[in-house]
Amino acid sequence: MNEIFDDALIARNRSRAARRQVDGADFLLELTARELADRLSIVERRFDRAVELFGGTGLTAKAALATGKIGELERIETDPALLADAQGSVASFESVPLEPQSVNLILSPLSLHLTNDTPGMLIQMRRALKPDGLLLA
Repeated sequence: MNEIFDDALIARNRSRAARRQVDGADFLLELTARELADRLSIVERRFDRAVELFGGTGLTAKAALATGKIGELERIETDPALLADAQGSVASFESVPLEPQSVNLILSPLSLHLTNDTPGMLIQMRRALKPDGLLLA
């Protein structure tokens, strides 16, 4: 498969942006976090185990937790610096390091467009979701 995106370069750029912390630079992530939290808030169920997949700043994780619909939430990032104090792990954009049928909810804000194999990522996410799981991306 021909690679379109350089995973290492994307990870470095995301880490550099996180270190700089320019006010207002994360406005798209902020908007996306609110949108995904709004969509989650109208779902008539609770999710015991959720994952924020490559959310960058963690804004989506915070907004989703604020809905009260999530028991525990793990973050998966490309760089440990993006995790700060959050519970989580590090992986490349091309992998979903989760056991099959291990999570109820996957939140993936503004990251699927950076993958070289988007259908492959969607397949991995589907495998990680329990049969009644929900993907919000």
